[in-house]
Amino acid sequence: MKKRRKNKFEKKFRGIYFYILFLIAVIIVFFSVLLWVSGPIETKEFDVRFSVKNEVGGFDLNGTALTYGIIPLGGAGVRTVIIGNYHEFPVEVKILANREIFDFIDAPEKIFLGAGEEKNVTIRIEIPEDAEEKEYNGKIRFDTYSLKNIK
Repeated sequence: MKKRRKNKFEKKFRGIYFYILFLIAVIIVFFSVLLWVSGPIETKEFDVRFSVKNEVGGFDLNGTALTYGIIPLGGAGVRTVIIGNYHEFPVEVKILANREIFDFIDAPEKIFLGAGEEKNVTIRIEIPEDAEEKEYNGKIRFDTYSLKNIK
């Protein structure tokens, strides 16, 4: 059997093919590094607990969790947290809640703080009239992102 020789077009196409693969690899590495660098510089997570009952509300005091006690159907509970930026550059704080409590939370999605600034932030739980009566346990997370390169 006779061995087929590669023509100029096949050789050129092979070079372009490897160039495209190399370019794709560089792009993937670039965006991976960008995502890693742009992640939060600090994360704090707190438990959130409340009970929904068709009765008069109660409250619970706790320094390490956001506890709301009993919230009646159609009622609401409010807690205020102090968020501080103790860095020498501005930051953005994103507030996230998990699936269990997400529909009940009323809080700002983001807060911007200058260097050394503190803000009081209200975290409100609103219970609709048709909510299931039970005890809810969830998490709320505060992710802090650096804005030092943004003027």
